[in-house]
Amino acid sequence: MASDTFSSFKRASLCSLIILGSSLVLTGCGEDSSAPQAEQSSMKTLNTQITYLDRSMLPPGSVLKVQLADVSKMDVKAEVISEQEIQLDGAPPYDVALEYDESKIADRHRYSVSARIENQGKLLYISTTHNNPFAEDAAGDLYKVTVTKVSAKKPDVTLTNTYWKAVTISGEAITVENKEPFVQFKDDGSTNG
Repeated sequence: MASDTFSSFKRASLCSLIILGSSLVLTGCGEDSSAPQAEQSSMKTLNTQITYLDRSMLPPGSVLKVQLADVSKMDVKAEVISEQEIQLDGAPPYDVALEYDESKIADRHRYSVSARIENQGKLLYISTTHNNPFAEDAAGDLYKVTVTKVSAKKPDVTLTNTYWKAVTISGEAITVENKEPFVQFKDDGSTNG
């Protein structure tokens, strides 16, 4: 009787091992849910229009650079999602199509379209406002961005100890016949001219 019980116990243990082994083999054959799934990219186009308000013409060889970036993180360089660079020919507005992967756009992140116009490495115009193309009020087929002219550096001169010459008077150009009209202000309060 003891040997029958032992033999039943052996058969039950053997069956349990076979079932456990089979389940492990079957589990190994299935898909691993922890393995990263290949994301399907869904490319979209953000049609932008870049313009500036003053009526000046750009010098030949000017370049427009437009970027769509994730600006959610503070104190970290923005993650560029899409960028486009085009040679400019003619007056604004300039239309630029930014291709981006929609799967890289997260609901709770902040995004911005920035634009800059350069000529031979010198910055001429830049966007100075936050431009979120995915905001509710930005719905539409064309997203518009206005760039602002970069002000030229003011000369580092003082009023005193500088040679000031007259170039125009009342909008009329001065013609010099003998000596050009000028004035100099000295630190001691005296003038010369």
